[in-house]
Amino acid sequence: MKRSTDLPRVQRHSRLSAECITLLSFAILFILSLVSLNFGSFKIDFSSQEKKEISLKIFQTLRLPRILAAILAGGVLGVTGAVCQTVFCNPLASPDITGVASGASFGAAAAILCGFAGLLRTAAAFIGGVAALMLLLFFVRLSQRSGNEHRTRYILAGILISSAADAGLMILKTAADPERELAAIEFWTMGSFASITDKRFLIMAAVAIPALVLLFLFNKQTLILSRGSVEARSVGLSPALWQAILLLLAALAVAAVVSTVGVIGFVGLIVPHMALALVKKRGKAFLFLCFIIGAGITVLSDLLARTLVPKAELPVSIFCVGFAVIWFACIFTRGKVREGD
Repeated sequence: MKRSTDLPRVQRHSRLSAECITLLSFAILFILSLVSLNFGSFKIDFSSQEKKEISLKIFQTLRLPRILAAILAGGVLGVTGAVCQTVFCNPLASPDITGVASGASFGAAAAILCGFAGLLRTAAAFIGGVAALMLLLFFVRLSQRSGNEHRTRYILAGILISSAADAGLMILKTAADPERELAAIEFWTMGSFASITDKRFLIMAAVAIPALVLLFLFNKQTLILSRGSVEARSVGLSPALWQAILLLLAALAVAAVVSTVGVIGFVGLIVPHMALALVKKRGKAFLFLCFIIGAGITVLSDLLARTLVPKAELPVSIFCVGFAVIWFACIFTRGKVREGD
């Protein structure tokens, strides 16, 4: 009797802890965003009417869209990483498993070689990412006759498409001008928020936010798929159909991000591990926490990228990879200590 009466208290305490962790993480993200808004090549100054007008225009068209883009990009990568790891039951799965990032990189590199810039380059990268997604679904469809398990089909097809796109990217790099085009390709593939404007952010948000909302709404189906095909069918879900739907939404959101800000590495891989270490359970709180942690990493990385070196801007992925190395190093060190004990 005592155990049964204590169970609701434990559940309420766990739920309260998850909510507190989420709120605390959101508060940290909010503070990081406010700090980041105050840094840039142009100092925001409202001391006079002329400076006020210039500062307000820069704030509305450049500074605020950049912070919002960093929040959305990190949130998308964090949530899609969680969806991929849950659907495939693989802690090493990430949004890159669909080949969308590699396809978008190939599209952007082709646009750079053609002399395109701005929205045309973004459009070319998005088309490359969507083309990779269509190829993924096509190869999965072809492999259905082989009798492979659904998750294996997607992983193998994603590896195939990523490898082909990376090979094509190497060919384009070989043909690029080392002084101009090759440098632009390399910088783009390491991710940056330097070219974000209000228009580019709105285009990215128009695709990424609806896909992200649907992923949150379909969280129940995602969790059911993680329990295996047999249980999914027992509750009336088609594993193949729902895997395709969830990966389609994740890939579209990632394509919108990658085509706008370039490739941001390791965020989709490490964020679900961080969130799971805090809340211990996959659910809506877990997904919200993935969004907040992913956004926090990209906002902090962007802040460091444009403040560490005076009059220069570093690629965002340098710091994202650095955070990933620190995180996994802590995990391995903690594991070794436990084994020694």
